[in-house]
Amino acid sequence: MSNKTLVWDTPTRLYHWLLLIHLVALWYTSSPFNEKIHPIVGQSILALAIFRILWGFMGSHHSRWLNMPFSPRKLFAYLTGKGPHYTGHTPAGAYFSLLVPFIIIVQATTGLMHTDAVFYDGPLRAYTADVITKQVGAIHSLTFDGLLAFIAIHISVVIGYLVIKKDALYKSMITGSKDTTGEPNAAYSLVLALVLAVGCYALVFGGLSMIPQPVMDFGF
Repeated sequence: MSNKTLVWDTPTRLYHWLLLIHLVALWYTSSPFNEKIHPIVGQSILALAIFRILWGFMGSHHSRWLNMPFSPRKLFAYLTGKGPHYTGHTPAGAYFSLLVPFIIIVQATTGLMHTDAVFYDGPLRAYTADVITKQVGAIHSLTFDGLLAFIAIHISVVIGYLVIKKDALYKSMITGSKDTTGEPNAAYSLVLALVLAVGCYALVFGGLSMIPQPVMDFGF
């Protein structure tokens, strides 16, 4: 008999929705006229990605990397409809959850090294060789397109589950609970999550603010 079981902890759910908000904000502020807002959002999503990677070692049962079904065999079985029921992440969801924060880190890091030669120089631009700078802009755009593609696939899967299987996956990312016979999620600490989040944001924003920037000499 199924019952309401806590699956997704609060930090994991907040990460999920904040990630969506950040991606929309990055897309909206991507024009040159938002050169002050876009980098702030970019640094914020970088801190968010670092938090998710670390939370994968400190969070509750279904949020931890070691408890996710990373296996090519399990992934193939799941994609061919032969896999078992998963209370937490499916094999595809596990790989998705791991790849996204690492793609974000690459995307954000290239943004820190990027320059458009007119409006914006990233805080790491002065420390990046010109030969690399010429490539990071393309990588920055490509990885963002990749993130959008991942999100599109994710939304399509959620809609597919809702229409075909009558399973509203999005509800569990709001309430944290599922109708399942699975074991309840392990305990976690909101205090630890808060300290970790503050530490990640302090590392990114504080660390970047301490990087010396060259003084522009206009010859006056």
